[in-house]
Amino acid sequence: MLKISNQLHQFNDIINLSKKMGLGQVLIEDEYFDGRLIKIHNQNTVFLGNCNYLGLATNPEIKEVAKYAIDKYGVFFSSSRSFAALSLIEELEHQWESIFNRPCLVTPTTSLGHIANLPLLIGKKDLIICDQQVHNSAHNAAMICKSNGT
Repeated sequence: MLKISNQLHQFNDIINLSKKMGLGQVLIEDEYFDGRLIKIHNQNTVFLGNCNYLGLATNPEIKEVAKYAIDKYGVFFSSSRSFAALSLIEELEHQWESIFNRPCLVTPTTSLGHIANLPLLIGKKDLIICDQQVHNSAHNAAMICKSNGT
């Protein structure tokens, strides 16, 4: 049988305590999400744990365009971009590039964005400092950079 480290036991205890206190791994009871409020234990609560910083996930215009794109292309296009990509992605990148006057790369997730970009943007003479609050995807990308000599 595998021995579980003391840190893993401590982490598990924290997760279990947060669940018991109703502070972590709670189930959202809403049938509709407005981007701001969630119902937990039959009580409406302002949701501050959302990554929808700009409210774009619930924007009516964006939702309509997303529905159109889903009807046209399906719910996802799973292929390496080095092989094939939807024209929508290239169009969006060109629009972002015209706004920021810089090259842009659109990725389906923050994790893929970090892993795809940071190893290209950070060189061997650069320094990466990550505190304990950094998103795990940034940490993973930093580890890739480290293995490349950063």
